[in-house]
Amino acid sequence: MTDILRTIKQDNWPKRVIIGVSGGVDSVVLLQAFCKAQPGVQVTVAHVNYHFRPESDQDAAFVADLAQRLGVGYQQVDYDPQKGDGGAGLEGRARDFRYQFFTDLAHQQGAGAILVAHQADDQAETVLLNLIRGGQLAQLAGMIRSRPLIRRPLLNFSRAEILTFARGQQLSWREDVTNQDPDYTARNRLRLDILPALAELNAGAVDHINDFARQIADQQAVIDAAVKPYLSLVANHWDQIPVIWRPATLKAWLNQAGFYQLKETQLKPLLNFLDNSERPNGYYDLGQGYQLVKSYQKIALNRGKNFTKKSQDSRAVMLKLNEQEVFAGHPIIWTDQRPKAGKKAIAIKGLSPEKSLTLRYGRPNDYLPFAGGHQSLRRLLINEKVPAQLRNQVWVLTQGDQDQLIALGLPSGKWRFSSELADQVDPEQQWLVW
Repeated sequence: MTDILRTIKQDNWPKRVIIGVSGGVDSVVLLQAFCKAQPGVQVTVAHVNYHFRPESDQDAAFVADLAQRLGVGYQQVDYDPQKGDGGAGLEGRARDFRYQFFTDLAHQQGAGAILVAHQADDQAETVLLNLIRGGQLAQLAGMIRSRPLIRRPLLNFSRAEILTFARGQQLSWREDVTNQDPDYTARNRLRLDILPALAELNAGAVDHINDFARQIADQQAVIDAAVKPYLSLVANHWDQIPVIWRPATLKAWLNQAGFYQLKETQLKPLLNFLDNSERPNGYYDLGQGYQLVKSYQKIALNRGKNFTKKSQDSRAVMLKLNEQEVFAGHPIIWTDQRPKAGKKAIAIKGLSPEKSLTLRYGRPNDYLPFAGGHQSLRRLLINEKVPAQLRNQVWVLTQGDQDQLIALGLPSGKWRFSSELADQVDPEQQWLVW
């Protein structure tokens, strides 16, 4: 029994698995070896036809025929190279599409694992690519052999070992001619030019690169365990985290929140932003549609919001009693009827129903009257510790003088009223409901 068969036979496997098969030698070896070592496991072959090359249809037909000869299931999906938002390269979009297909298929069929055919040379290429492109230290750990759902049984075997197995078993496979073009992708350049040159310097170059990757993965596990107690402090008590652990804690917290693209060059300015006590409020644009927002010692990660742009997209609306309007995408009604359960509402005291209300976003020259004077909207929001990037998103109500506010809606959901309204004794006269 070969080492590849022995490794697959000794591992614990669920009753059903998905195996990604492109038709190349690595995935063909993985499929054939798995079926031979684990005949009792139900297998479905998953193939993506990318239509990148004229031979793509022939590759798909080869994989479908192989699945039929092995007596396993087969599922194929077609990828449209023209689709995509352009935010990632063609290779990245294709990869995301592939893994989404594998994951969806696994969920549909109740499969407990998805097997992909990455091997040791792929791992070395990945580590070097991440090193060249820059990023976080954890990325130099490369690909993980086994994690929830995704498993890579061949990750510790070299390309040479896989070819030896394939020839020994007299297997056939498909060759992708683009893999022989060093200018086709950066990975090709590493595979065809860089790694062979490194092997000339040291025959064990690939093994040594992968050994360093394993060491980094072990060290990262230690770091992850050390910062775990601090993760709960990030959102509300950043200043209580020891300075030495702040970089690692922040990276772990961002990953936990769903942001994985932090570059090492971003880390220092980001930490300076968070630790700058002279600027207690603000935001840092992380890219990819994410912003890190701080308000004193509170930190939040927001996605898909543009805080730098004035939020004046919604025009002011006139509210008449018991007539519904729409403001900022919300249905709004000023009513004198008690709101139904579950409806958001604020009580408005002492307003004449004969006059309409104006609901709009706040402006710099707005002011809110109080006993003995008035306070500007800017100063009021500073006193309320509303973050600067949210100050142009507050809602205000006026009646009569358009610059004199009768009520101010804070981002927290609370409302502040003018002194005239605040002094009214009947809190249940009218409501604004949304």
